[in-house]
Amino acid sequence: MNINEALNQGANILRKNLIKSSQLDSEILMSKAINKNRKFIILNSKNKINLENYHFFLKFYCHNE
Repeated sequence: MNINEALNQGANILRKNLIKSSQLDSEILMSKAINKNRKFIILNSKNKINLENYHFFLKFYCHNE
């Protein structure tokens, strides 16, 4: 999976929860997950994300109900 695919997945989750800034928020969460700035995320969106970072990114979208 590449960064862009993960971003889209995250943005879709946020959109379903009525978050208007879903794409931006997903990019910010990705930057935290892979420890890179948002500029890197945008310019390198076709780079693969390793499994550990991907799972860390997905944890941002989990919440207790």
